[in-house]
Amino acid sequence: MRVAYKIRRDDFVAAKQLFIANERPWYHRITRLLQSWTTLYIWVATRWYFYRAYDTNEQFRHDFTADISPQAIRLLTCFGEDEIKWSEFVRYLESDKLLMLFVTEFKFLIFPKRVFTSGDLDVFKNLIQRNIGARKAVARM
Repeated sequence: MRVAYKIRRDDFVAAKQLFIANERPWYHRITRLLQSWTTLYIWVATRWYFYRAYDTNEQFRHDFTADISPQAIRLLTCFGEDEIKWSEFVRYLESDKLLMLFVTEFKFLIFPKRVFTSGDLDVFKNLIQRNIGARKAVARM
């Protein structure tokens, strides 16, 4: 299966928000009163930060092509190509808009669901479940 796509700004922001929603940052341990104010501030600040990170990263202005097989994912960009075996992924997260496959705790691939046909998405999700399923973190977003 091959999918070609661009990571749009909203994909990038959704991925970062999904990542944050599934981590346990320090600010989750503060009191309820401070938490609501902090949450609002963090939502605004992180959204601005993610927009800026996307806008300044040259990588996202180019197409991605992923050859997905039962053995590995081969990712092709204008910067080069990389083949990642399924055993190298440590976990994944899923939201209604995208799938994130983690190679390390903070390094991940973003796959917007909009780029797959419904049949290909099911095949891809089955490959993920078969190869990474036991290492999945529960998505809270």
